[in-house]
Parts: sequence; C-alpha cells; structure tokens
Amino acid sequence: MYVGYWTQQCEDWFQERLRLILAGVEKPLSATKWTDYMRKDHNTPSLVAANRTAAANFFKGVYAL
Repeated sequence: MYVGYWTQQCEDWFQERLRLILAGVEKPLSATKWTDYMRKDHNTPSLVAANRTAAANFFKGVYAL
C-alpha cells in the first residue's frame, strides 16, 4: 500500500493489522510471506517499477531538494 508517502488508508490498514496481531487473531508475516502476499496484488509490479524510476531520477538529480 505504500506509494511513497504515508496515507490515512495506510495508517488505517496498519492499525487494523496491529489490532488483529495483538488480539492473537493474526501473526506477523515473515519476509517470504510478505513477498507472496504482495505478488497476489496485480498492481505491485507497476508500483515497484515507478518507485525504482523515481529513486533513480532522484539520485540523478532530476528532483531538486
């Protein structure tokens, strides 16, 4: 869900996930499980590509600080 900045939707999702973990309903996911989970979202590859492009452009000086 992270799109380069933390949104209210991200916070809501996080708080619900944390509530379920603390209640013993869910468990924290391992890195492998997170990767599997993200692969099930068809938007993930385009998000990863966009983040890589933005990061590369930032380090090339395209974005001014």
